Amino acid sequence: MPHPISRLFTGRVSWCFFTCLAWGLSAVGAVGAETRPLLHPLYSSQAVLQQGKPLPIWGWTTPGAAVSVRIGKQSLAAVGGPDGRWQVVTAPFAVADAPLTLVVSGETSVTSTDLLVGEVWLCSGQSNMFWQMNAVDHAEAEMAGANIPGMRLFSVNEDSEPTPLEVPKAVIHQWTACIPQLVGNFSAVAYYFGRELQKRLGVPVGVISNPYGGTTAETWMSERALRDFGEFNDALDAIPAAAPSLSAGAFDAGASPALKNLRAIPTLAFNGMLAPLVGYPLAGVVWYQGESNADRPAQYRRLLPALIADWRARWRDPKLPFVIMQLAGHHAPHPEPLDDDNGWAALMEAQAQTARSVPYCGLACAYDQGDAENIHPKVKKEVGRRLVYPALALAYPDKSDKPDKAGKSEKGEKGEKALPAGGPLAVSAKREGHGVRVSFRDVGKGLEVHGGRVTSFAIAGVNHKLAWATATIEKDSVLVACDQVPEPVRVQFAFDNLPAGELYNSEGCPAVPFRMDVK
Repeated sequence: MPHPISRLFTGRVSWCFFTCLAWGLSAVGAVGAETRPLLHPLYSSQAVLQQGKPLPIWGWTTPGAAVSVRIGKQSLAAVGGPDGRWQVVTAPFAVADAPLTLVVSGETSVTSTDLLVGEVWLCSGQSNMFWQMNAVDHAEAEMAGANIPGMRLFSVNEDSEPTPLEVPKAVIHQWTACIPQLVGNFSAVAYYFGRELQKRLGVPVGVISNPYGGTTAETWMSERALRDFGEFNDALDAIPAAAPSLSAGAFDAGASPALKNLRAIPTLAFNGMLAPLVGYPLAGVVWYQGESNADRPAQYRRLLPALIADWRARWRDPKLPFVIMQLAGHHAPHPEPLDDDNGWAALMEAQAQTARSVPYCGLACAYDQGDAENIHPKVKKEVGRRLVYPALALAYPDKSDKPDKAGKSEKGEKGEKALPAGGPLAVSAKREGHGVRVSFRDVGKGLEVHGGRVTSFAIAGVNHKLAWATATIEKDSVLVACDQVPEPVRVQFAFDNLPAGELYNSEGCPAVPFRMDVK
Protein backbone atom coordinates (compact mmCIF):
# COMPACT_ATOMS: atom_id res chain seq x y z
CA MET A 1 0.00 0.00 0.00
CA PRO A 2 1.43 3.43 -0.86
CA HIS A 3 2.25 5.80 1.95
CA PRO A 4 -0.82 8.01 2.73
CA ILE A 5 1.01 11.15 1.70
CA SER A 6 1.38 9.79 -1.84
CA ARG A 7 -2.31 10.51 -2.38
CA LEU A 8 -1.44 14.19 -2.47
CA PHE A 9 0.53 13.90 -5.69
CA THR A 10 -2.31 13.64 -8.17
CA GLY A 11 -3.71 16.07 -10.76
CA ARG A 12 -3.12 19.74 -10.04
CA VAL A 13 -1.16 18.94 -6.89
CA SER A 14 1.32 16.78 -8.80
CA TRP A 15 1.87 19.41 -11.51
CA CYS A 16 2.41 22.19 -8.97
CA PHE A 17 4.71 20.08 -6.81
CA PHE A 18 7.03 19.01 -9.58
CA THR A 19 7.02 22.46 -11.18
CA CYS A 20 8.27 23.99 -7.93
CA LEU A 21 10.68 21.10 -7.35
CA ALA A 22 12.19 21.60 -10.79
CA TRP A 23 12.45 25.33 -10.13
CA GLY A 24 14.29 24.65 -6.88
CA LEU A 25 16.65 22.16 -8.51
CA SER A 26 17.47 24.56 -11.32
CA ALA A 27 18.27 27.28 -8.79
CA VAL A 28 20.42 25.18 -6.46
CA GLY A 29 21.51 22.22 -8.53
CA ALA A 30 21.42 18.63 -7.33
CA VAL A 31 24.25 19.14 -4.90
CA GLY A 32 25.73 16.82 -2.34
CA ALA A 33 29.00 16.54 -0.51
CA GLU A 34 30.83 15.95 -3.82
CA THR A 35 29.51 19.14 -5.53
CA ARG A 36 29.83 21.84 -2.92
CA PRO A 37 29.10 25.46 -3.91
CA LEU A 38 31.13 28.57 -3.13
CA LEU A 39 28.28 29.76 -0.89
CA HIS A 40 25.89 27.53 1.04
CA PRO A 41 22.37 27.78 -0.51
CA LEU A 42 20.88 28.92 2.80
CA TYR A 43 22.48 32.28 1.93
CA SER A 44 20.75 32.63 -1.42
CA SER A 45 18.92 35.78 -2.46
CA GLN A 46 15.77 36.60 -0.45
CA ALA A 47 17.05 34.77 2.64
CA VAL A 48 16.10 35.80 6.16
CA LEU A 49 19.05 36.14 8.55
CA GLN A 50 18.53 35.68 12.28
CA GLN A 51 18.74 38.98 14.12
CA GLY A 52 20.79 39.46 17.26
CA LYS A 53 23.12 36.49 16.80
CA PRO A 54 26.61 36.24 15.26
CA LEU A 55 26.12 35.04 11.71
CA PRO A 56 28.39 32.27 10.38
CA ILE A 57 28.62 32.36 6.58
CA TRP A 58 30.31 29.46 4.85
CA GLY A 59 30.91 27.58 1.63
CA TRP A 60 33.63 25.73 -0.28
CA THR A 61 36.53 26.59 -2.51
CA THR A 62 39.91 25.17 -3.43
CA PRO A 63 41.96 24.32 -0.33
CA GLY A 64 44.12 27.31 0.54
CA ALA A 65 42.24 29.73 -1.72
CA ALA A 66 41.37 33.16 -0.34
CA VAL A 67 37.73 34.22 0.01
CA SER A 68 36.40 37.69 0.77
CA VAL A 69 32.93 38.39 2.15
CA ARG A 70 31.08 41.68 2.18
CA ILE A 71 27.65 42.06 3.79
CA GLY A 72 26.16 45.36 4.88
CA LYS A 73 29.02 47.43 6.25
CA GLN A 74 31.04 44.39 7.28
CA SER A 75 33.95 42.98 5.27
CA LEU A 76 35.62 39.72 6.26
CA ALA A 77 38.17 37.28 4.83
CA ALA A 78 38.71 33.54 5.00
CA VAL A 79 40.85 30.80 3.48
CA GLY A 80 39.66 27.40 2.27
CA GLY A 81 40.64 24.66 4.70
CA PRO A 82 42.11 21.24 3.82
CA ASP A 83 38.67 20.10 2.67
CA GLY A 84 37.98 23.42 0.92
CA ARG A 85 35.50 24.65 3.49
CA TRP A 86 35.74 28.31 4.46
CA GLN A 87 33.77 30.29 7.03
CA VAL A 88 33.49 33.79 8.43
CA VAL A 89 31.42 34.98 11.38
CA THR A 90 29.82 38.42 11.26
CA ALA A 91 28.81 40.64 14.12
CA PRO A 92 25.07 40.38 14.88
CA PHE A 93 22.66 42.27 12.66
CA ALA A 94 19.52 44.10 13.73
CA VAL A 95 16.30 44.41 11.78
CA ALA A 96 16.87 47.13 9.15
CA ASP A 97 14.67 49.19 6.88
CA ALA A 98 16.64 48.23 3.77
CA PRO A 99 17.58 44.71 2.63
CA LEU A 100 21.21 43.60 2.72
CA THR A 101 23.43 42.38 -0.12
CA LEU A 102 25.97 39.61 0.37
CA VAL A 103 28.97 39.37 -1.99
CA VAL A 104 31.36 36.42 -1.78
CA SER A 105 34.48 36.57 -3.95
CA GLY A 106 37.25 34.06 -4.50
CA GLU A 107 38.17 31.96 -7.52
CA THR A 108 34.58 32.67 -8.55
CA SER A 109 32.03 35.03 -7.06
CA VAL A 110 28.39 34.99 -6.02
CA THR A 111 26.03 37.78 -5.00
CA SER A 112 22.91 37.31 -2.89
CA THR A 113 20.48 40.22 -2.80
CA ASP A 114 17.33 41.22 -0.90
CA LEU A 115 18.43 39.65 2.39
CA LEU A 116 16.19 40.49 5.33
CA VAL A 117 17.10 40.39 9.01
CA GLY A 118 14.44 38.97 11.31
CA GLU A 119 13.41 35.69 12.90
CA VAL A 120 14.19 32.23 11.47
CA TRP A 121 12.28 29.11 12.54
CA LEU A 122 12.92 25.51 11.53
CA CYS A 123 9.77 23.38 11.14
CA SER A 124 10.34 19.64 11.00
CA GLY A 125 8.59 16.33 11.59
CA GLN A 126 6.59 13.87 9.53
CA SER A 127 3.54 13.93 7.28
CA ASN A 128 1.28 16.26 9.24
CA MET A 129 4.05 18.84 9.07
CA PHE A 130 4.64 17.94 5.42
CA TRP A 131 0.92 18.36 4.54
CA GLN A 132 0.93 21.12 1.96
CA MET A 133 -1.14 24.22 1.44
CA ASN A 134 -2.69 22.88 -1.75
CA ALA A 135 -4.37 20.11 0.29
CA VAL A 136 -5.89 22.10 3.17
CA ASP A 137 -9.54 23.03 3.51
CA HIS A 138 -10.44 25.93 1.18
CA ALA A 139 -7.00 25.63 -0.43
CA GLU A 140 -7.65 27.95 -3.39
CA ALA A 141 -8.77 30.84 -1.22
CA GLU A 142 -6.03 30.25 1.35
CA MET A 143 -3.30 30.23 -1.29
CA ALA A 144 -4.72 33.30 -3.02
CA GLY A 145 -4.29 35.26 0.20
CA ALA A 146 -0.72 34.10 0.79
CA ASN A 147 0.99 37.32 -0.26
CA ILE A 148 3.17 38.27 2.72
CA PRO A 149 6.14 40.51 1.86
CA GLY A 150 7.67 40.10 5.31
CA MET A 151 7.76 36.30 5.17
CA ARG A 152 10.22 34.08 3.29
CA LEU A 153 10.14 30.33 2.64
CA PHE A 154 12.83 27.65 2.33
CA SER A 155 11.89 24.00 1.92
CA VAL A 156 14.16 20.93 1.89
CA ASN A 157 13.13 17.90 -0.12
CA GLU A 158 12.70 14.49 1.56
CA ASP A 159 16.00 12.62 1.62
CA SER A 160 17.49 9.57 3.34
CA GLU A 161 21.28 9.44 3.42
CA PRO A 162 23.73 6.94 4.96
CA THR A 163 26.20 9.68 5.93
CA PRO A 164 25.69 13.36 6.84
CA LEU A 165 25.50 15.79 3.92
CA GLU A 166 26.97 19.28 3.98
CA VAL A 167 24.50 20.68 1.43
CA PRO A 168 20.95 19.44 0.79
CA LYS A 169 20.69 17.42 -2.40
CA ALA A 170 17.58 19.28 -3.48
CA VAL A 171 15.16 21.89 -2.22
CA ILE A 172 11.54 22.53 -3.13
CA HIS A 173 11.90 26.22 -2.33
CA GLN A 174 15.21 28.02 -2.25
CA TRP A 175 14.56 31.17 -0.23
CA THR A 176 11.62 32.93 -1.83
CA ALA A 177 9.08 35.53 -0.86
CA CYS A 178 5.77 34.14 0.33
CA ILE A 179 3.54 34.54 -2.71
CA PRO A 180 0.43 32.65 -3.90
CA GLN A 181 2.22 31.11 -6.89
CA LEU A 182 4.72 29.22 -4.71
CA VAL A 183 3.05 28.63 -1.36
CA GLY A 184 0.96 25.68 -2.59
CA ASN A 185 3.79 23.21 -2.09
CA PHE A 186 4.90 24.57 1.26
CA SER A 187 4.06 22.96 4.61
CA ALA A 188 0.65 24.24 5.73
CA VAL A 189 1.45 24.13 9.44
CA ALA A 190 4.77 25.92 8.86
CA TYR A 191 3.08 28.54 6.67
CA TYR A 192 0.28 29.30 9.14
CA PHE A 193 2.76 29.39 12.02
CA GLY A 194 5.05 31.77 10.16
CA ARG A 195 2.17 33.97 9.04
CA GLU A 196 0.81 34.34 12.57
CA LEU A 197 4.28 34.92 14.02
CA GLN A 198 5.09 37.61 11.45
CA LYS A 199 1.81 39.32 12.22
CA ARG A 200 2.54 39.25 15.96
CA LEU A 201 6.17 40.35 15.77
CA GLY A 202 6.01 42.84 12.93
CA VAL A 203 9.49 41.83 11.67
CA PRO A 204 10.60 39.61 8.77
CA VAL A 205 10.13 35.90 9.44
CA GLY A 206 11.91 33.11 7.60
CA VAL A 207 10.46 29.60 7.81
CA ILE A 208 12.58 26.57 6.91
CA SER A 209 10.44 23.50 6.27
CA ASN A 210 12.11 20.08 6.26
CA PRO A 211 9.54 17.39 7.15
CA TYR A 212 9.64 13.81 5.89
CA GLY A 213 6.38 11.85 5.82
CA GLY A 214 6.23 8.59 7.76
CA THR A 215 9.53 9.04 9.56
CA THR A 216 10.30 7.97 13.11
CA ALA A 217 12.10 10.12 15.67
CA GLU A 218 15.23 8.00 15.51
CA THR A 219 15.79 8.72 11.83
CA TRP A 220 16.09 12.41 12.77
CA MET A 221 18.90 11.80 15.29
CA SER A 222 22.65 11.50 14.90
CA GLU A 223 24.51 8.24 15.37
CA ARG A 224 26.30 9.68 18.40
CA ALA A 225 23.00 10.41 20.12
CA LEU A 226 21.47 7.02 19.31
CA ARG A 227 24.37 4.80 20.33
CA ASP A 228 23.55 5.45 23.99
CA PHE A 229 20.15 3.77 23.56
CA GLY A 230 21.52 0.36 22.60
CA GLU A 231 18.36 -0.85 20.87
CA PHE A 232 19.31 0.87 17.60
CA ASN A 233 22.83 -0.54 17.32
CA ASP A 234 21.96 -3.42 15.00
CA ALA A 235 20.41 -1.01 12.50
CA LEU A 236 23.27 1.46 12.84
CA ASP A 237 25.80 -1.31 12.27
CA ALA A 238 23.96 -2.44 9.11
CA ILE A 239 23.89 0.99 7.44
CA PRO A 240 27.44 0.97 5.97
CA ALA A 241 26.80 -2.22 3.99
CA ALA A 242 23.55 -0.77 2.63
CA ALA A 243 25.09 2.64 1.90
CA PRO A 244 25.52 2.16 -1.88
CA SER A 245 21.84 1.40 -2.43
CA LEU A 246 20.77 4.16 -0.04
CA SER A 247 22.91 6.75 -1.81
CA ALA A 248 21.55 5.63 -5.19
CA GLY A 249 17.96 5.88 -3.98
CA ALA A 250 17.43 2.18 -4.63
CA PHE A 251 17.04 0.82 -1.10
CA ASP A 252 16.15 -2.87 -0.90
CA ALA A 253 14.04 -3.49 2.20
CA GLY A 254 14.92 -7.19 2.10
CA ALA A 255 18.68 -6.73 1.97
CA SER A 256 19.15 -6.57 5.73
CA PRO A 257 17.00 -7.88 8.60
CA ALA A 258 17.88 -4.76 10.62
CA LEU A 259 16.80 -2.29 7.90
CA LYS A 260 13.16 -2.80 7.02
CA ASN A 261 11.57 0.59 6.48
CA LEU A 262 13.53 3.40 4.82
CA ARG A 263 11.65 6.05 6.82
CA ALA A 264 12.48 4.34 10.12
CA ILE A 265 16.18 3.65 9.62
CA PRO A 266 18.11 5.52 12.33
CA THR A 267 20.01 8.70 11.32
CA LEU A 268 18.97 8.81 7.65
CA ALA A 269 16.75 11.92 7.74
CA PHE A 270 19.22 13.59 10.08
CA ASN A 271 21.99 12.93 7.57
CA GLY A 272 20.08 14.02 4.48
CA MET A 273 17.90 16.86 5.73
CA LEU A 274 19.08 18.23 9.08
CA ALA A 275 22.87 18.00 8.92
CA PRO A 276 23.03 20.31 5.85
CA LEU A 277 21.25 23.05 7.82
CA VAL A 278 23.28 22.87 11.02
CA GLY A 279 24.92 26.16 11.91
CA TYR A 280 22.42 28.47 10.27
CA PRO A 281 21.25 30.62 13.21
CA LEU A 282 17.68 29.98 14.35
CA ALA A 283 15.17 31.60 16.65
CA GLY A 284 13.68 28.19 17.42
CA VAL A 285 12.32 24.85 16.23
CA VAL A 286 8.79 23.54 15.72
CA TRP A 287 8.52 19.73 15.88
CA TYR A 288 5.41 17.86 14.66
CA GLN A 289 6.16 14.14 14.75
CA GLY A 290 5.19 11.06 16.71
CA GLU A 291 2.63 9.19 14.63
CA SER A 292 5.27 6.68 13.51
CA ASN A 293 6.42 6.13 17.11
CA ALA A 294 2.91 5.71 18.55
CA ASP A 295 3.49 2.00 19.11
CA ARG A 296 6.48 2.80 21.37
CA PRO A 297 5.43 5.60 23.75
CA ALA A 298 7.69 4.46 26.61
CA GLN A 299 10.72 4.64 24.33
CA TYR A 300 9.55 8.00 22.96
CA ARG A 301 9.73 9.45 26.47
CA ARG A 302 13.48 8.95 26.16
CA LEU A 303 13.84 9.58 22.43
CA LEU A 304 12.27 13.01 22.23
CA PRO A 305 14.38 14.62 25.00
CA ALA A 306 17.47 13.02 23.44
CA LEU A 307 16.54 14.39 20.01
CA ILE A 308 16.14 17.88 21.45
CA ALA A 309 19.52 17.64 23.21
CA ASP A 310 21.10 16.34 20.00
CA TRP A 311 19.83 19.23 17.88
CA ARG A 312 20.78 21.81 20.49
CA ALA A 313 24.28 20.36 20.65
CA ARG A 314 24.59 20.57 16.87
CA TRP A 315 23.58 24.23 16.90
CA ARG A 316 25.69 24.84 20.02
CA ASP A 317 22.68 26.48 21.62
CA PRO A 318 21.53 24.73 24.84
CA LYS A 319 18.63 27.17 25.15
CA LEU A 320 17.34 26.83 21.58
CA PRO A 321 13.53 27.11 21.92
CA PHE A 322 11.79 23.88 20.94
CA VAL A 323 8.03 23.87 20.40
CA ILE A 324 6.36 20.44 20.32
CA MET A 325 3.13 20.01 18.39
CA GLN A 326 1.19 17.32 20.24
CA LEU A 327 -0.48 14.79 17.97
CA ALA A 328 -3.99 15.47 16.75
CA GLY A 329 -6.60 13.05 18.05
CA HIS A 330 -6.90 9.84 16.05
CA HIS A 331 -8.72 6.48 16.31
CA ALA A 332 -12.06 6.07 18.07
CA PRO A 333 -12.38 7.39 21.64
CA HIS A 334 -13.06 4.94 24.44
CA PRO A 335 -16.47 4.78 26.14
CA GLU A 336 -14.87 4.27 29.56
CA PRO A 337 -11.93 6.16 31.09
CA LEU A 338 -8.69 4.94 29.57
CA ASP A 339 -5.88 3.60 31.73
CA ASP A 340 -3.20 2.45 29.31
CA ASP A 341 0.51 3.14 28.99
CA ASN A 342 0.59 2.15 25.32
CA GLY A 343 -0.77 3.62 22.12
CA TRP A 344 -1.81 7.02 20.83
CA ALA A 345 -2.84 8.65 24.12
CA ALA A 346 0.37 7.53 25.82
CA LEU A 347 2.45 9.00 22.98
CA MET A 348 0.61 12.31 23.40
CA GLU A 349 1.39 12.10 27.11
CA ALA A 350 5.08 11.52 26.36
CA GLN A 351 5.10 14.71 24.28
CA ALA A 352 3.51 16.71 27.08
CA GLN A 353 5.90 15.26 29.66
CA THR A 354 8.87 16.25 27.52
CA ALA A 355 7.58 19.80 27.20
CA ARG A 356 7.23 20.01 31.00
CA SER A 357 10.54 18.39 31.92
CA VAL A 358 12.98 19.69 29.30
CA PRO A 359 13.99 23.34 29.72
CA TYR A 360 13.08 25.85 27.01
CA CYS A 361 10.39 23.59 25.53
CA GLY A 362 6.75 24.39 24.84
CA LEU A 363 3.66 22.47 23.75
CA ALA A 364 0.66 23.13 21.55
CA CYS A 365 -2.36 20.80 21.55
CA ALA A 366 -4.53 19.73 18.63
CA TYR A 367 -6.46 16.71 19.91
CA ASP A 368 -9.73 18.52 19.21
CA GLN A 369 -8.68 19.03 15.56
CA GLY A 370 -8.21 15.32 14.91
CA ASP A 371 -10.13 12.73 12.95
CA ALA A 372 -10.89 9.15 14.03
CA GLU A 373 -10.44 7.80 10.49
CA ASN A 374 -7.90 10.16 8.91
CA ILE A 375 -4.41 10.49 10.35
CA HIS A 376 -4.02 13.69 8.30
CA PRO A 377 -6.70 16.19 9.40
CA LYS A 378 -6.97 19.02 6.87
CA VAL A 379 -7.52 21.78 9.41
CA LYS A 380 -3.98 23.17 9.69
CA LYS A 381 -4.68 26.89 10.16
CA GLU A 382 -5.72 26.48 13.80
CA VAL A 383 -2.71 24.24 14.47
CA GLY A 384 -0.36 26.93 13.15
CA ARG A 385 -2.10 29.59 15.23
CA ARG A 386 -1.77 27.62 18.45
CA LEU A 387 1.93 26.99 17.89
CA VAL A 388 2.61 30.71 18.15
CA TYR A 389 1.70 30.89 21.86
CA PRO A 390 4.54 28.68 23.14
CA ALA A 391 6.88 30.24 20.57
CA LEU A 392 6.13 33.72 21.92
CA ALA A 393 6.54 32.57 25.51
CA LEU A 394 9.89 30.89 24.83
CA ALA A 395 11.55 33.23 22.35
CA TYR A 396 9.74 36.56 22.74
CA PRO A 397 8.40 36.89 26.29
CA ASP A 398 8.19 40.67 25.93
CA LYS A 399 5.70 40.19 23.07
CA SER A 400 3.16 38.32 25.20
CA ASP A 401 1.74 41.64 26.35
CA LYS A 402 1.77 43.26 22.91
CA PRO A 403 -1.23 45.59 22.41
CA ASP A 404 -4.10 44.11 20.46
CA LYS A 405 -5.49 45.52 17.21
CA ALA A 406 -7.61 48.03 19.10
CA GLY A 407 -4.49 49.39 20.78
CA LYS A 408 -5.52 48.08 24.19
CA SER A 409 -3.08 46.29 26.43
CA GLU A 410 -3.61 42.56 26.83
CA LYS A 411 -2.28 42.66 30.40
CA GLY A 412 -4.64 41.77 33.17
CA GLU A 413 -5.70 44.04 35.98
CA LYS A 414 -2.71 43.06 38.12
CA GLY A 415 -0.26 43.51 35.25
CA GLU A 416 0.16 39.79 34.55
CA LYS A 417 0.67 38.76 30.95
CA ALA A 418 -2.64 37.61 29.54
CA LEU A 419 -1.27 35.66 26.59
CA PRO A 420 -0.75 32.06 27.77
CA ALA A 421 2.18 29.83 26.82
CA GLY A 422 -0.20 27.29 25.29
CA GLY A 423 -3.30 25.52 26.52
CA PRO A 424 -4.27 25.42 30.22
CA LEU A 425 -1.75 23.26 32.05
CA ALA A 426 -2.65 21.43 35.27
CA VAL A 427 -0.16 22.29 38.02
CA SER A 428 -1.74 20.66 41.09
CA ALA A 429 -4.53 18.32 42.19
CA LYS A 430 -5.60 18.57 45.84
CA ARG A 431 -8.35 16.89 47.84
CA GLU A 432 -11.27 19.18 48.60
CA GLY A 433 -14.07 17.48 50.48
CA HIS A 434 -14.99 14.38 48.47
CA GLY A 435 -13.61 15.90 45.28
CA VAL A 436 -10.39 17.13 43.73
CA ARG A 437 -9.43 20.73 43.04
CA VAL A 438 -7.30 20.89 39.89
CA SER A 439 -5.50 24.20 39.42
CA PHE A 440 -4.25 25.40 36.04
CA ARG A 441 -1.82 27.91 34.67
CA ASP A 442 -1.86 29.49 31.18
CA VAL A 443 -5.56 30.23 31.43
CA GLY A 444 -5.34 33.75 30.00
CA LYS A 445 -8.34 35.63 31.28
CA GLY A 446 -9.87 32.43 32.64
CA LEU A 447 -10.97 28.91 31.79
CA GLU A 448 -13.79 28.52 29.29
CA VAL A 449 -16.12 25.64 28.47
CA HIS A 450 -16.93 24.90 24.85
CA GLY A 451 -19.90 22.70 24.04
CA GLY A 452 -21.92 23.14 27.22
CA ARG A 453 -20.09 21.04 29.81
CA VAL A 454 -16.88 19.17 30.50
CA THR A 455 -17.12 15.37 30.40
CA SER A 456 -13.45 14.36 30.02
CA PHE A 457 -12.42 14.24 33.69
CA ALA A 458 -12.11 10.92 35.51
CA ILE A 459 -10.99 10.06 39.05
CA ALA A 460 -9.96 6.89 40.83
CA GLY A 461 -9.88 5.81 44.47
CA VAL A 462 -7.53 3.47 46.27
CA ASN A 463 -8.77 0.58 44.11
CA HIS A 464 -7.41 2.47 41.05
CA LYS A 465 -10.69 1.98 39.17
CA LEU A 466 -11.42 5.09 37.10
CA ALA A 467 -14.89 6.63 36.88
CA TRP A 468 -16.18 9.61 34.92
CA ALA A 469 -16.54 12.70 37.07
CA THR A 470 -18.44 15.97 37.02
CA ALA A 471 -16.51 19.21 36.68
CA THR A 472 -17.31 22.62 38.15
CA ILE A 473 -15.29 25.37 36.47
CA GLU A 474 -13.97 28.45 38.21
CA LYS A 475 -11.58 31.10 36.84
CA ASP A 476 -8.38 29.07 36.94
CA SER A 477 -9.39 25.79 38.58
CA VAL A 478 -11.83 22.89 38.27
CA LEU A 479 -13.54 20.99 41.09
CA VAL A 480 -13.85 17.36 40.02
CA ALA A 481 -16.10 14.91 41.88
CA CYS A 482 -17.83 11.55 41.53
CA ASP A 483 -20.26 9.90 43.99
CA GLN A 484 -18.68 6.50 43.24
CA VAL A 485 -15.25 7.73 44.36
CA PRO A 486 -15.53 9.43 47.77
CA GLU A 487 -11.75 9.35 48.41
CA PRO A 488 -10.00 10.13 45.11
CA VAL A 489 -6.28 9.50 44.79
CA ARG A 490 -5.90 9.93 41.03
CA VAL A 491 -7.35 12.33 38.46
CA GLN A 492 -7.03 12.52 34.71
CA PHE A 493 -8.33 14.71 31.92
CA ALA A 494 -8.76 14.03 28.18
CA PHE A 495 -6.48 11.00 28.32
CA ASP A 496 -7.74 9.22 25.21
CA ASN A 497 -7.08 8.73 21.50
CA LEU A 498 -9.51 11.42 20.40
CA PRO A 499 -10.59 13.50 23.43
CA ALA A 500 -13.41 15.97 23.14
CA GLY A 501 -12.55 19.65 22.98
CA GLU A 502 -14.30 21.06 26.06
CA LEU A 503 -11.95 23.03 28.33
CA TYR A 504 -10.08 26.02 26.87
CA ASN A 505 -8.39 29.24 27.89
CA SER A 506 -9.47 32.67 26.72
CA GLU A 507 -7.20 32.40 23.67
CA GLY A 508 -9.03 29.32 22.40
CA CYS A 509 -6.27 26.82 23.24
CA PRO A 510 -7.46 23.48 24.70
CA ALA A 511 -6.29 22.23 28.08
CA VAL A 512 -3.37 19.82 28.01
CA PRO A 513 -4.41 16.20 28.71
CA PHE A 514 -2.92 14.79 31.91
CA ARG A 515 -2.87 12.04 34.53
CA MET A 516 -1.97 13.14 38.05
CA ASP A 517 -1.87 11.87 41.62
CA VAL A 518 -4.01 13.72 44.17
CA LYS A 519 -2.25 15.31 47.14
